[in-house]
This record gives sequence, structure tokens and C-alpha cells, in this order.
Amino acid sequence: MNAPSPTPQAAPEGSPSKAATSAPSAPSAPTELVTRPDPGLARGKWEAPKAAFYAVAALVVVFAIISVLSKLGVLARFRKNKS
Repeated sequence: MNAPSPTPQAAPEGSPSKAATSAPSAPSAPTELVTRPDPGLARGKWEAPKAAFYAVAALVVVFAIISVLSKLGVLARFRKNKS
């Protein structure tokens, strides 16, 4: 009786090895269910409605305009005319 030997033997030249002929086992079904958030701005640690982002952007634009007008001296001329 031919019992399999405990040490692997090299396959003869020209014949495929046992590892190449055996098909890999099919992957098992996933055990973890991944849920992704809905697309949009409400992602992250601090969630806020869309209006909050637009309000912050509007405030940045308003302060930038005031800063530019101040640097150009337009606000100083406007103050002189008032008094």
C-alpha cells in the first residue's frame, strides 16, 4: 500500500504540482455588516444642517468685504462724512 509520505516531494518536470491543480477554497460569507452614512454634509464628529455651513460661508464673505473696505480707507471716509 502506498501511504503518503510526511515530507513533500518535488513534482517531476512537466507535470503540474498538487498546489496548482487544487482549486482555492471559496471565501466564506462576511461576518461583519458595514453600514455607510447617507451622502451629504452630515458626516463627521460635529454634524450640522446645510444652512449652518452656508451661514458660516456668508459670514466669512461679509467680514472679508469689511476688511478690504477698511484697508482701502472707504470706511474711514464714510465715518468722517457721518460726523
